[in-house]
Amino acid sequence: MALRYILAIDGGGTKVLAELKEQASGATFRAQAGSASISNDLDLALENIVKVTRDVCQQSGAKPSEIVTVMGVAGGSSQSLAEQLTVMLKLVYEIEFASLQITSDAITSLYGANLGDPCVVIALGTGAVGARLNAQKQTKLVSGWGFSVDDFGGGARIVRWQCSNY
Repeated sequence: MALRYILAIDGGGTKVLAELKEQASGATFRAQAGSASISNDLDLALENIVKVTRDVCQQSGAKPSEIVTVMGVAGGSSQSLAEQLTVMLKLVYEIEFASLQITSDAITSLYGANLGDPCVVIALGTGAVGARLNAQKQTKLVSGWGFSVDDFGGGARIVRWQCSNY
């Protein structure tokens, strides 16, 4: 069966967004759900990733076996967590893509921010992460494990600190 679709999933500590594009027509299908931080709550992230995947497949009529998928998810730089996510998608939810690549949402932000040209991105939201892409297409991450672990500059950490000081 020919590959007809490309699915991009952006999963962070607050929400997950999915956009499925049919290659031939250019038609796009979108879905959104809650948190998808695999480093903070793998089960919840999986549930929300499955939800958006099923939503865009239902909208488009696509089958996962027809879809090339890239997921940029919080915690996706952990090979162990990415492998767990892949296995659970297949075994628990019976979702097996034609191709699946899982990486950190910071890495997908790097490529999106400057269309693959060298740049530095600092993301402050539920957590905080810094990422660099150089001219040789090498990436480097700084921090990025979620506010409960090490993101002292993230929005969630700052709010928690402010609330504890009142």
